[in-house]
Parts: sequence; structure tokens; C-alpha cells
Amino acid sequence: VYSIALATLVMGTIQLFGVSSTVRSPKVPYEDDPQNFEHQHATGLLCSNYTYYMLNRTYTPPVPSECISVNVTSGLRNGTYQVLLRHRFNHSREISSMNITVRPFTSGSHTEDNALLFNISAQVQSIYKFMYINSNKTCAVLRATHQQNGTACELFSADAAPSLHRIARTSNTQYCPNHNICSIGKMTSKEGKVK
Repeated sequence: VYSIALATLVMGTIQLFGVSSTVRSPKVPYEDDPQNFEHQHATGLLCSNYTYYMLNRTYTPPVPSECISVNVTSGLRNGTYQVLLRHRFNHSREISSMNITVRPFTSGSHTEDNALLFNISAQVQSIYKFMYINSNKTCAVLRATHQQNGTACELFSADAAPSLHRIARTSNTQYCPNHNICSIGKMTSKEGKVK
């Protein structure tokens, strides 16, 4: 009888003060949530003939190089693709181009390639995980990891390169129809802000 009374008292105290004996697992990142896997297959995007223009980005901490566009220039060879990367340094007007190797791979519990390893140089590699690719492969949102363990979200569109001035004035959701992905200064998913 004493042990039942003690258990009842403990349970009542737990309920009264909102203490829970169950351990909640941390929220799964959007790009690793199995509910989103069907919109994260890298292969379809790599096999398209589009040039993808970066429309919005969030970098933490800021990086000196800013991607302008990416275009796959050769098909799969030895597990990699060749990509033409156009970028600029420190917000300059001068745009540089470089050919780099990109290797698609499967991360976490995914069953198909959902991530890209960019070999920018012998010392610099960046990993990009797809968060969302629309069905016609004209729009993609990626989570990036870069030097100094920084992170970023990047919104790419295959539509003609819009002027940077126009992007600064308008919401980028127009570039990814039927999906609320990006708003000025932050990336969002269907459920809200992507962290």
C-alpha cells in the first residue's frame, strides 16, 4: 500500500509540475526528414541541361566568395560530374568562372543520392544537401556546409538570371512556383523557417 501511495504521489507531482519522464528526440533537420526525401533526389537535377542561378543565400558566418550560377558541363564519369561554377569575391562586379568536380552521394538514412560534394580545390571541399527540388527540376534549395564549419541555405532557379537589384526588391517565391521556400533574408520550408 505504501509503494502504491508513493507512486501515486510521484505521478501527481510530475503531472502537476509538467515534468516528463519521456525523452524527446531533437527535431530532425528538414533535409534529413524522411517525409521530405521524395523531393531531394540529386540525380535528376544533375542530368538536366539547365544553368542554375543563385537567387538567395544565407551564410553563417559570411563567406568571401558568392556563387552566381552553376552549370553541369559533362555527364557522370567515374562517379563525378564536371561543373562550371561562376562566382565573385567580396561583392565585386567581376565574375570569375572555374571548372570543378562534383560527386553526388547518399547521406544519412536516404536511399538515393541527396547530397553533393564540391571539390573546389585540393584544400577546399563543400557539402551541399538538397532540401527541395521541384518536379520539373527548375528550382532547388540546398543546405551547404563550407569552410570554418559554416552553414548556408541557397535558393537556385533555372529561369533566366534575374538582376540582383530586382531580387533585392521582390520575394523570391516567384522563382519556385507552388512551394513557399524563400523569402528575403531567410529560407523557409512549407512548415516555416528552416534553421
